[in-house]
Formats: sequence, structure tokens, C-alpha cells
Amino acid sequence: MNGSPVVVVAVDMETQEEILLFDGRQHGHEALFGEAGVDAQRLGRGMWAFYQDQEGEDTFSVILSAYYQIAYEDEEEGYLDEVDSQGDITLPNGRRMPFAEAQRNGFDCFQIAVTNRLGRTTEIVSEELA
Repeated sequence: MNGSPVVVVAVDMETQEEILLFDGRQHGHEALFGEAGVDAQRLGRGMWAFYQDQEGEDTFSVILSAYYQIAYEDEEEGYLDEVDSQGDITLPNGRRMPFAEAQRNGFDCFQIAVTNRLGRTTEIVSEELA
């Protein structure tokens, strides 16, 4: 593709509502706290692809997994020094958010797996984000 961070959107088959599952520009430790996150926000979006598995299925149940191994509360990491009196933190891109939200969205690995109507599960996204 064009080197842009991954964006995954699911479409509810009943309502046609688009549901953002993952956006590498705003989710994950590097997108929030790293300089790469600042650069990624400037990148455009490339090709959209609709996923269909090996059986030709295009309707799935979705399994999201986020992994947290970053010690945000560890004083040596310095994150707590950046939290203001309201509990907010200013990210490298200038965006302010509650520190608890930054911790929740600052996971270091994210995976998406889908299971088709035949019971076959396939991992479609696995991203290291720290």
C-alpha cells in the first residue's frame, strides 16, 4: 500500500453502520506518544479493500485483542510527570486527553481476528504499536 497506518472498519450488515475497529493514526502507544504518530497524522489514505476469506465469506463475527505491557505508572518512564492537575496529558502532536484514556488507547499490540459462519477463525490484523 502507500505506507499509511492501517485503518480497519466493519460494516454492520443490518444497519449498514460503519464501525471503526482500529486506526493506526490514533490507536496504540506509538500513535499517541511517539513522533511517528505525529508524522502518521499527515499521511493520506490509500486503497480500501473489502475482506473476503478463503471460503469466499464476507460476513464475520469480530474478535478484538489489545495487549498492554507499558508501565505508564512507572515513575522512570516519566509519563506521570506530564499529567496536569486535571489528570490530562498533552501528547507529542499537541492533542490533550485524560491520562486514563491515553493509557487505555496506548496499547502496544493490537490484533483483529474474524470468524466466518462456518466457524473458521482468521487473524486479519496484528500490529506492534510500541
